[in-house]
Amino acid sequence: MVASGLAPRSCIEDSEFLECYWLSVPVDGTDMERYNPSFFFLLGRQVGPLNELSSEALDAWFQTGQPNSAIFYLNHFLNRRDDLIFSKGCRFSAQHLIDRIVEVKNCDTDDEGELRARYKVLREDADSFLKRFDGDCKSLDLFRIPQVQAYMTTTLLESGERLIPAPWDEKLLTYGGAAADTQNAAKCLVLKLWTAAGFHIARATEALIQEYYRSFNGGELPVKGAQKTWVSLVRTMLDQEQGDAKLLADAKIVGETYRNPLIHPEHSLDEADGPLLLSACIGVMTKLLAVLP
Repeated sequence: MVASGLAPRSCIEDSEFLECYWLSVPVDGTDMERYNPSFFFLLGRQVGPLNELSSEALDAWFQTGQPNSAIFYLNHFLNRRDDLIFSKGCRFSAQHLIDRIVEVKNCDTDDEGELRARYKVLREDADSFLKRFDGDCKSLDLFRIPQVQAYMTTTLLESGERLIPAPWDEKLLTYGGAAADTQNAAKCLVLKLWTAAGFHIARATEALIQEYYRSFNGGELPVKGAQKTWVSLVRTMLDQEQGDAKLLADAKIVGETYRNPLIHPEHSLDEADGPLLLSACIGVMTKLLAVLP
């Protein structure tokens, strides 16, 4: 998956910038990692010319900030030690090239012959790394996940609470369990796992209904487990004339029509009825968040 692009920098020392991207980023709650192809491009651009530059061009190269930039990108590449992506030989060549750049950069000699010899070894090390890097990149499989309806894949993976419209998405984050289930529902949507997404969004809705019930009953839920469920709580509140009757009536309809059937193992959701449950639950959750303290 494609992450945001990187602006070229000649010499990077800003630790905050260092933290703003990685070669790959684990996607919390999934087995996926998010890769940044632009990093590969920039690394290649920093190192690529080294195996072709003349001695005179290398003289000029070492008078600029380019060596520091090359070292930065190579070090950043090495920080992501993933044997499943880049070979040990490639990482060894990267470290060897860093050492060679530092060696030449710190070399204090007036001997033209010695400097040219060091440049020759530098070109060979750069060529060795680039060949290994190119070979590993060719074997790296990148897959694109198609967008689900109007939902952006990155938003679903990283900010699932935004299934709820603003400003209630931020309020949702104060309700840990409901927020976690909403985020998990969003991740399930990425792979169109409609039944799993429906299960999580129903759990999130039920968690907010429980919070709504608590707000009218001294912070407590009924003792019996069966009375703590979505529809049971809504019926109790309607019978006792607690809360917003319209909101509760809507929640009751959604619970009886969509949520209750979902608890049966043989029941599953597809692209036809999955979005109905999702949108209905989002509507109820949004109304609840609007009235919850």
